[in-house]
Amino acid sequence: MKDPEERLRRTAVRRVLAGATAAEVAAELHRSERWVFKWLRRYDPSDDAWARSGSRAPAHVANETAPEVAALILEVRERLQADPWAQIGATAIAWELRTLGKRTVPPSWTIERVLQRAGVPRRARRERRVPKGTPYPAPAALAPNACQEGDLIGPRHLVGAIPFFVLNVVDLRRRGAGCELQLSKADAPTAGAVIRIWGRLGVPERFKLDNWLVPSNNRRLPVVFRVCLDLGVTPVFIPFAEPWRNPVVEHFNDTFDKHFFRTERFRDRAHLKARMRPFERFHNSHHRYSALQGATPTRSRGASASGRGCSIRRTASRRDRRGAGRSSSSASSDRTGCCA
Repeated sequence: MKDPEERLRRTAVRRVLAGATAAEVAAELHRSERWVFKWLRRYDPSDDAWARSGSRAPAHVANETAPEVAALILEVRERLQADPWAQIGATAIAWELRTLGKRTVPPSWTIERVLQRAGVPRRARRERRVPKGTPYPAPAALAPNACQEGDLIGPRHLVGAIPFFVLNVVDLRRRGAGCELQLSKADAPTAGAVIRIWGRLGVPERFKLDNWLVPSNNRRLPVVFRVCLDLGVTPVFIPFAEPWRNPVVEHFNDTFDKHFFRTERFRDRAHLKARMRPFERFHNSHHRYSALQGATPTRSRGASASGRGCSIRRTASRRDRRGAGRSSSSASSDRTGCCA
């Protein structure tokens, strides 16, 4: 008998049956007379468990998930589980329930509780990537905008098979992110999206890109490359088929997909574009990163973009002043040469 309360209850009943009064037993055990009479009423010599504590859980749960809703959650989970590419978490299940026409969709924690109660196993984690051992330069980003990672995701499709692309850029030091909608993955639209994002994040020293621009631009310098050189940015292209070289922006791509794109239903590209900027601001002011000691991008140390992290307008004006200075020096030397 491990429960001390159960021992006290049996002792109290035994003392009363032996002839002691309820008041005497209550005083000895430091309990009330009402407590003694309660366990006298519950005493049952034919049931050895009469003194054990019963469950205090309510007999009826007012907001219990309806059986038909729980069955539908399990059915959707089973269907998603059969597809190795599909997401199977509570957010994905909630999205599928909305697609099926459910007006009231349970919150994520309710879906997770239904899965746990049914004993549904989690999907096995993927095997960790084994590095090839190929050396690759990756200088640390010690200051804001010392290095940014960019990646183009798509094509994705809205209802009606409407295609779109999204360029995501993340500053490695602050984890501040910017995203821009594109109609295609061509070079010129990508360069325009880069310029608009740099107008918000600042101009970096190094810009790490995937290599989607390289195959279609074998004979000419990509526009994105020329924009970088014009603004004094060093473009860095990661090796083919090695997306883990850009881990920070790949993580943001996953955040963009799970926390934004799959949580809303967009009518068209204009609606999607209008919702992307609020999501960008929400991410930079609310998402917390362990690399920032739990801070958000806007509240991290050195969050204000200083030095190289200035706007494109200021960078362009400095470039124009340098160009004007070089022109005046050249003109002066020409005049000197003519006079000589």
